[in-house]
Amino acid sequence: MKVLISAPSLDPGRNVSGVSTVVRHILSVLEDKIDFRHLKVGSETGTGRTGRTLRSLAASAAAAGVIFGGRYDVFHSNTALNPRSILRDAVLIVLARARRRPVVLHLHGGRYIHDDAPAFLRRIIGAMLAAAGRVIVLSGLEQSRLEANFPAARGKTEVIYNGVGIPDTPQIQRTTSDRLTIGFVGRLVDEKGIDIVLAAADRLAADPRYLFLIFGDGPRRDDVLETAKNNPNIVYRGVFDSSQTEAVFASIDVLVLPSRHGEGMPMAILEAMAAGAVPYATAISSVPEIIEDGVTGLLAPAEAADPLDRLATLADDASTLATMSRNAMSFAHTHFDARINYSRLLPIYDAVTRRA
Repeated sequence: MKVLISAPSLDPGRNVSGVSTVVRHILSVLEDKIDFRHLKVGSETGTGRTGRTLRSLAASAAAAGVIFGGRYDVFHSNTALNPRSILRDAVLIVLARARRRPVVLHLHGGRYIHDDAPAFLRRIIGAMLAAAGRVIVLSGLEQSRLEANFPAARGKTEVIYNGVGIPDTPQIQRTTSDRLTIGFVGRLVDEKGIDIVLAAADRLAADPRYLFLIFGDGPRRDDVLETAKNNPNIVYRGVFDSSQTEAVFASIDVLVLPSRHGEGMPMAILEAMAAGAVPYATAISSVPEIIEDGVTGLLAPAEAADPLDRLATLADDASTLATMSRNAMSFAHTHFDARINYSRLLPIYDAVTRRA
């Protein structure tokens, strides 16, 4: 079976998209069972807005040409219900259906799973859902909200948690330190809460118990670098290759992700939990389904004035931190194994192909 699968760049050194990470895992798990062809859509981080737009348009045009003229059995569309992604990927889905090829629509969160969409976008989303043979969502929370908001999704949605590599035996031991090492991993944009992280680091600048490690790239990179010049508790580490993932998360005690909106099931949280780093995130999207507050991590209300006000809880109580670390790792190994989760795509591909 030949499957076209869409995602931004799969080069781990040039893109920090969670969707890219998901698709890399899918290809790794199923490479000996499915003949995949990656369709690059979206844009890389770290470029100017004009450059990103031009690259995105060129990639979308190339993907449209393959979908309309290429040979394949299934189009697996990975998207998020955000305006730009909706408009881009709806066109690709229309082209696949014009070729009478089945579509698997894999939703990675987005604003309009949870919020009301404008009328014209709502119609487009409904048409995308109706055209899909199967719709994959990331959590039971997303499934219930999507089906409540869009009747076209009912009866065809399936929950598949994002997956990460789970080693049979841990290869890297967790780093130990007298300081609470706090990591941020992701795009350096306010949507992800990097401004909140920098504010917390400033507030704790005089306290030697804290160390903030910042990984990623994006529009706020210069602000991170400027803040780090004046705060010895902040170190900017840039973008890391996927081969370094386990080592990076083993080097931090706590992953902070105070996102404001637009998340699905953040890969950084899954990777952190798998390595035993305690996640501390805002309670949005699918996050409350995978983090139990005070057990496998900490949750902050999305509307909280200071979403990171409980860092002292972890710095002051090594026993609580260690317990949460063990709980987080146990939950991840039970729920986020990519080999198990993405094997569930095989019967989905077979089912949509038979019905096409």
